[in-house]
Parts: sequence; structure tokens; C-alpha cells
Amino acid sequence: MAEIPDVTSPRVLNALLQEYGLQPLRRFGQNFLIDGNIAQKIVGAAEINRTEALIEVGPGAGALTVQLAHTGLPVLILEIDRGLLRLLKDLLQPWPHIRIREGNALHVDWEDLVNGFAPEQPVKLISNLPYNISGPLIYSLFECGFPFAMAVLMLQKEVAGRLAAVPGDSDYGSLSVLCSYYT
Repeated sequence: MAEIPDVTSPRVLNALLQEYGLQPLRRFGQNFLIDGNIAQKIVGAAEINRTEALIEVGPGAGALTVQLAHTGLPVLILEIDRGLLRLLKDLLQPWPHIRIREGNALHVDWEDLVNGFAPEQPVKLISNLPYNISGPLIYSLFECGFPFAMAVLMLQKEVAGRLAAVPGDSDYGSLSVLCSYYT
């Protein structure tokens, strides 16, 4: 991969997935981010400064990751799909400050990941989360004491509705209670 492909272009992404023999896997709830403006807005919402480190969950084909790579900050990406790991290793070769780790975000020790950066370095979590892990991941982040300076998570409208619901709303449930309690 000589030049960095624009993975936010549907045409380029399809060709890249074909080249690696990949397709979105339903069991992982994969829907790849293909809007460069949205990727920029997610990264912008993180209000990144030069003293921080970043963790990205489920980078998919790398739309957010490439944006994060350009910050020059240390970034750890956590991906469960081995096929995408191959693609990401090739895509991210020009950026040695990006570490790639295979793993399931629902079964990692968040404190351990955060402690993998320099002591006292604030760590931010960034992700375009798959629908099927959004609720469980948010539960696990609250359970472990939320060791991040900030999290910017792109969620489906239904999940966001459950997070923001108040008693009496049709979306009100355990996720609403948990979010209200911890935030």
C-alpha cells in the first residue's frame, strides 16, 4: 500500500475490502464509517490536545484511525476482527505511534490499557460503536470506574435515546438508570 487510501470513499473501501477478501461481518455488527465529515466531527468532539493518548474501539477499516494518526499522539486501537487487523496493519504502517491490539472490547481490562500509556497521561476513548455492543460496553465502562479523561462515542439513535431517557419515557430502562446514576 504505497499511498494511504481514502477509506471514507465507498468505492475505495469496497475495492480495499475486496483486495483483502473481507466483508462486514454481521456477528460483529460491522457498519463502516464512510463519511469523512462525520469522522472529522467525532475527532473534533474529543477536543484532543498534545498531552493526551487515545484508544479507539472497533476501528473497522480505519476512517477514524487515519484522522487520529495525523494528530501524532500515541493511539491504541482495539479490533476483534482478524481480517481487518491485517488491513489495518498495512494501512497504518506509516504511523509507528499507532499500536494495534486484537481483542474484544467487552472483555478487556480498561485500567490495564490506560496504564499502558505514560503515567499521568490523560487517555481519551473514541469509537464509532457497533449497535450490538453499545449497551454492554457502556455498562463495562461504568463498572470499571471509567478510567478515561473523556469518551466520544458515536451511537445509534436508539441507544442514545435509551441513555438520555427519563422515567416515564418508553425508552427508559436499566441503561438509562445506569447512565443517570454515573453521570
